[in-house]
Amino acid sequence: MKNIEMMERHKGTKNNLESIMLNNNWTSYYVSKKSGINKKTISKIVKDKFTTISSDTLLSITYNMNINLQNLIEPCDSGDIKMVHLRNTDIPKFDSKLDNIFYKYTKIHFKVYPYNDGHAVNLYSKYIHKIRFDGNFRIERDTNDSKLCLRIIDLGFIIINKYKKFNINKYLENIIVGIEKYALYLGAEKIEYALGPFFRKHKDINGYFVSYSNSNYFSIKILLKNRFNILNTNLKNKNVFDYEDVLRKIEPGDTPWLIKIL
Repeated sequence: MKNIEMMERHKGTKNNLESIMLNNNWTSYYVSKKSGINKKTISKIVKDKFTTISSDTLLSITYNMNINLQNLIEPCDSGDIKMVHLRNTDIPKFDSKLDNIFYKYTKIHFKVYPYNDGHAVNLYSKYIHKIRFDGNFRIERDTNDSKLCLRIIDLGFIIINKYKKFNINKYLENIIVGIEKYALYLGAEKIEYALGPFFRKHKDINGYFVSYSNSNYFSIKILLKNRFNILNTNLKNKNVFDYEDVLRKIEPGDTPWLIKIL
């Protein structure tokens, strides 16, 4: 397939924290103290509307400052024009079917924000109930074997502490099943899940919730149950059996991905 060079306007999401603070006469110090988020982080969010905000930071701000998530984060066009090279014009685009499939399996609605001409997407669970999910997915052709691949770059989640009996395993399994169904709908031939550089569990300062990054025990347990395996730089699958086995088999030089061939 021929490479195509074209101009693209960068799209994504932006935050409205600066305008919300101005309307309420809030200072960065006040927001920092009330939300439990470092003042330097608050200042960065205010100064850069397009900066990446972690899910636990978003929840701390929205919950402690009583801000609706949809008012804080919105889809936008940043106005930045850049040159891009489209190698494969046959790559499908993310669409509203993603929310429909996720809702079918989880009963949770998601806000879907496609960018990069629809070949990448940020998504957030629409309402905060017992749990909140957010993620970043991409659909692209693997440069090694040209197979169409759905890549899970980020899949974090937050559990609200007061729901102690919440079945996180059940909901995560439904999320993974939903991802597989959507990958098949797009025509993907495999799914790759990015393991983070560290295994993180974070509690907010007020003890209201606990957030988990990609490489947490719950997610890896469900991925292994659904026959994902470690992928190394030589593209050879390594069978893994449990969370500790994943830790042992991520060697120096390995690409930190779990992979499933569809």
